[in-house]
Amino acid sequence: MEELQLQVVVNPEVDSAVKGVVAFGNFTTEDDTLSTSIYRVTDVRAFYKDLILGRPVGLTFVTRSISNLGVFVSIALFLRRELALHPSMPGIVAAAEMVDAYGLSGLAHIDRDLAKLFRVLRASFLEVGQNDLENLLTNALGWFQDFVTQGQLVATPEDPDPPKILDYGTNGFVVAQSSKCDWFNLDQGWEELYRQGFLRGLLFSPMVNDRRLILVARKSPYLSLDLQVAASALNDAETALEEEPDWVSDQLWLRGPKNGTLLPIASILDLLVRV
Repeated sequence: MEELQLQVVVNPEVDSAVKGVVAFGNFTTEDDTLSTSIYRVTDVRAFYKDLILGRPVGLTFVTRSISNLGVFVSIALFLRRELALHPSMPGIVAAAEMVDAYGLSGLAHIDRDLAKLFRVLRASFLEVGQNDLENLLTNALGWFQDFVTQGQLVATPEDPDPPKILDYGTNGFVVAQSSKCDWFNLDQGWEELYRQGFLRGLLFSPMVNDRRLILVARKSPYLSLDLQVAASALNDAETALEEEPDWVSDQLWLRGPKNGTLLPIASILDLLVRV
């Protein structure tokens, strides 16, 4: 019997009109048969469902980029169909959807080792160039299969020490200190704080040369804390100190100046309770 040759095409220049393929992204088709299946990049669950229910699947998978975990997991299921039968896969599919939708907040609510694997995958595909994509995809598929079938985790950076909780208040508010003065520790620190059930607050680094790195967060827009107003007020304070006004916020995160701030923690907290 002739062996089926499956192919994955990851190319930002691929044509919008497709036929006889599995396509993830903004594609169109005039084929009204089941042999062409088009999914949004967030539709890993729909593809997984179609796969296990026996929908005919083309021999080519097309996407313009591996833009999120759901697309990668879909590629893995497309190339290695036996993974679809593994009992852990429904949970992994749901976890990929959660992380794609909620980022670090999603990572805080899935298995720790799976979160480590997802962090490595996200960072790898974000940094890789088109010329190195094929090798990375081959390696990543191996990491993923080893994790699903054997529980074996690819080597990952050592997790930082958990933040030291200094105080906490109402509605999940926390004040905590990270173990080191770098942004990786603050980002990872908030994942751990979310795992512990905190919803918002302030995480700061140890002081180095009279400066601290500061990362303020709220888990969702449901929580009170207007971080854009806080950013504006803190930038005014930096300007008054003749420092660079580099506080930035997207309303879920408020990140202090990349080289740290001289502003006292007490003053920042006093502002946060008023916004």
